[in-house]
Amino acid sequence: MSSLPKGSIKGFAVLVVEDEILIALDAQAMLEEAGAEHVEVATKAVDALRLISEKPPHAVVLDINLGSGTSFAIADELAARGIPYIFATGYAGQIDLPPRHIQVAVVGKPYSAERLIAGLIAALDQRGNPLV
Repeated sequence: MSSLPKGSIKGFAVLVVEDEILIALDAQAMLEEAGAEHVEVATKAVDALRLISEKPPHAVVLDINLGSGTSFAIADELAARGIPYIFATGYAGQIDLPPRHIQVAVVGKPYSAERLIAGLIAALDQRGNPLV
C-alpha cells in the first residue's frame, strides 16, 4: 500500500477537468479514495466554467490540452476567483505555461495518487485552507 502525502484533501470538493473520460474517472477514484468529499468531472471547458460558476470547488485539476484547445482560460477564471488549481499533462517538459500561470504545479500523466494529492495539497496550502 502506498502512502499519501502529508496533509489531506478530506472534506474538499474537487473538480477534475479532463477530456479523456477514462483518465478523468481514474483521477476521480484516486481523489475519492484519498478522502475528497465530492469530485466532479468536466470534459469540456464550457462545462468546467459552468460548474465553477454554479458551485465553486475547493480545488481543481486541469488537463492542459482539452481537445482542440487548452485550459488556460479556465485557469484564468480560477485565479481570478482565488480557487487553487494544478495542471496535468502527458507532455511534461514540452508545455510552455503562460507567464501568469508559471508558478502553478504541473503533474505529469499518467499520474499516481501520491503526485496528484501532493499537488493539490500544495496548491491548497499556498491559498490557505478553505475549510478552516
